Amino acid sequence: MQTVSTSPSPLSIDITLDKPYFTCGEQATGVCHLKVLSSTPIPANSLIVKWKGYERSNAAIPVSAIGVGHHPHHGIAHHHTGISVGVGHHHHHHSHTQYQIITDETMFFSQAFTVTLFEGGMIQPGEYHFPIYFQLPNGLPGIFSDHKLGLGVNCRAAVVYKVKCKLDNNYIPNSKISKRFSIVPNFSTIMCALDSHNEKDFLFGGSGKLYMDVHINKNVFTPGESVPVQIKVRNDSRKDVAGLKVKLMRDVTMKCHSYSHSYSEEVNRMVFEGVEGKNSAERVLNFKLAENIFPTSEGKLVKCNYHFDVECDVKLALDLEVHLPIHVFYHPSVVNQHISIYDNLEKGAWEKQSVMYQQTNPEQK
Repeated sequence: MQTVSTSPSPLSIDITLDKPYFTCGEQATGVCHLKVLSSTPIPANSLIVKWKGYERSNAAIPVSAIGVGHHPHHGIAHHHTGISVGVGHHHHHHSHTQYQIITDETMFFSQAFTVTLFEGGMIQPGEYHFPIYFQLPNGLPGIFSDHKLGLGVNCRAAVVYKVKCKLDNNYIPNSKISKRFSIVPNFSTIMCALDSHNEKDFLFGGSGKLYMDVHINKNVFTPGESVPVQIKVRNDSRKDVAGLKVKLMRDVTMKCHSYSHSYSEEVNRMVFEGVEGKNSAERVLNFKLAENIFPTSEGKLVKCNYHFDVECDVKLALDLEVHLPIHVFYHPSVVNQHISIYDNLEKGAWEKQSVMYQQTNPEQK
């Protein structure tokens, strides 16, 4: 059970959801808790609940050199211009590059319902508990949030689901509350075993081949799960395999109108004992997935997928490795499973984004 609270003056309002996450197509359920703490009634006609789901992205796109005092005009919807971060001219002491901020959004659902009407337009002192529920559509992507900021890259994307309860009287302090929640996509993946083979020669000092076979008995996992990776290594070379590595990799694509940014990054890794030259080994490597990760997600603006990298680490040579695509889902039977709910999407993140873009890079002329 999850609860979000506000300070009780002159009333408190909470939302408790019945599950830590919901699956596409099922009914999301919970309770709105309302407590009037004052000794006198509070004016309000109704309690309203709103369920909303959307994906959103934005990016800073470098604009080609623009004259001083001029602004770019591009026909991209929802854009903001004139944010200086560099336009170089020799009669200036600083160079500035100008960026155009573009945003994109896909709305999955946005529906509001009246939970209850208060008799006489007044809420009497006391405690109230109102059931709330919403039929989730099928085909929703899983939750996601990330912000990539680096050399030539500044973009953010998120898949967000939230529920909001509020009184129709906005003048009352603490009269509304909003809570984000998690959605897991429909499980449509056919579960199967994973097998991969790779081999390599060494150009210098190896005089023999290195072979690796990897077997994993399924391709669908939950956060924090322990994965037995069966590996066979035949090292016919004189080079030692310093270690056997298993890495969980995340492959993400963020889109914003015509702009697209893709990246692959390591989530977590484990290193195991290697194999000496002219030796063979057959082992089971127990790899534990990170606990705080998003599920596999396929949206229009955001795609988040995963794969395993299994590597033979060879010093002073290219590693021998295989890549095995997998899927990450939340599983109802895992009672204490940690759910990653927008850990890096702080309140007001989208509004702060334009401020982040205003970076000045002085360059003396």
